[in-house]
Amino acid sequence: MVLALTFSSGCARRSIYKTTQEPYPPKKLPDDVELISQKDDVEDVYRELAYVDSIAFLDPTSEEVERMKLDLQRKGAMIGADAILDISMLEERHRGIVRDYDAPVWMMHLGNEDQKFLRGLAVTFQLESD
Repeated sequence: MVLALTFSSGCARRSIYKTTQEPYPPKKLPDDVELISQKDDVEDVYRELAYVDSIAFLDPTSEEVERMKLDLQRKGAMIGADAILDISMLEERHRGIVRDYDAPVWMMHLGNEDQKFLRGLAVTFQLESD
């Protein structure tokens, strides 16, 4: 039982890092959150809400990158973001007990694993008078 708790707690990581405590109403759909690669591409005034991390993959395919982007939009919608800015691919190294992808059944082993994920800045656009 202690071993199971170790496995489950070792893999969890926080994926929303709020930069404000001010609550915003959630968006209805993830598609309501725009993805913008660079901050410089935005001319509107905005308020930072949080840094948001996507799900991670070992060596993401183009389909998995699309899932990562949708995950950013979903998390942004949960906190009321209008857009996710400054999106970049980052790498996270796991050391210790990791999944054995070569095994014919689901197994764990000691080792290292580098996972890639997307991180972006969730923002809400503000009127000039705010």
